[in-house]
Amino acid sequence: MKNIHQTPTHHDYSHQITQCQEQIFELSSKLQHFDQQAWQQINNTPSPVSVIPTSSISTSLTVDAELRDLKAQMKVLQHRIVEGGVKIGSKVFQSFEDIQLWVKAELPIRRYALFVDAVSILDFFSCLGRINAENQVSTLHNANKAGFTSIYESRVATSVQNIFPRLFGKGDSHQYLPAIRNPDKWDDGTDGLAYQITRGMTDVETQLSSAIDTILENYHEARTVASQCLFKSKRFVVDLCSFMTKDYFKWIARGHSKQEAWNMSSLCVCRVFEEIHLERVVARDIYDPNNLEFTTAKMLWATWKAHRVMETYLRHHFYEHPSISAVLARHLADNYIKHDTSQLATLAKDLKSLTV
Repeated sequence: MKNIHQTPTHHDYSHQITQCQEQIFELSSKLQHFDQQAWQQINNTPSPVSVIPTSSISTSLTVDAELRDLKAQMKVLQHRIVEGGVKIGSKVFQSFEDIQLWVKAELPIRRYALFVDAVSILDFFSCLGRINAENQVSTLHNANKAGFTSIYESRVATSVQNIFPRLFGKGDSHQYLPAIRNPDKWDDGTDGLAYQITRGMTDVETQLSSAIDTILENYHEARTVASQCLFKSKRFVVDLCSFMTKDYFKWIARGHSKQEAWNMSSLCVCRVFEEIHLERVVARDIYDPNNLEFTTAKMLWATWKAHRVMETYLRHHFYEHPSISAVLARHLADNYIKHDTSQLATLAKDLKSLTV
């Protein structure tokens, strides 16, 4: 027996949205027709005061009300259907196939690296010291040899292989940040990676903004979406750095040592990047120089799904995110010390014997 309470599928929602769009178009045409009729009656009426028939006004208002109701229904359906897809700015992509069609129409030059997320934007930083010219030339040569359009694309394609951005180190640890196990490397009060990221963000933003405006000059929609990705990624990184520093000092204020405090903060940050990586991993090893359209769509799909995770952390201000709360709860449970009441009883007995 068929279950009449089955949960609507992605296809059901898509079909309902299509029906709404058709009805909206039909009602809009009716409303426009009634408006034209009304103006014709006004212009053709010989009396000084033109009067629109009550029936026309009533019909027009009814159609207008139906139109508003349908638009509201379609907005609700779009919010439901995006749960299985991604939303960047005003653009909603309900499936990977939607992104493939968008790439074909709006991004024929296949420059997926201009659409950054929290991980790829950090891989554009060069605050690890002076860049060796020979190494840079070698990197450019290898990128071209592998068929990448530019070093931007090779950098982003490489970033999806790793859980952490290059600045945070290599490795897949779930307990600490490989490159910054010592809290002083993050923030020693006057210097550290936190300060370097803050100072370098302006350079990275300028670099990427200039590339987006120049390369996507003739692709307005793609340029708008890329700029939104850059803005959202910058905000996420800035807020993440602030969370890391505040969380670290919060644990110190509660009496923990510097290393214990940093270990706890690092554990939370590891969880953040693990969740982002779970979305980005769909583009791992996907690069195909013979099918750049598919490669671009897959990279964008991974990037925009990462943005969906980033938005949940920003919406919860990191601290209130369920994943962070779970880490903190586990820490408190692991370090809970049960009071030994037997010792209290012994002390009370000894005290009583002394006072007798």
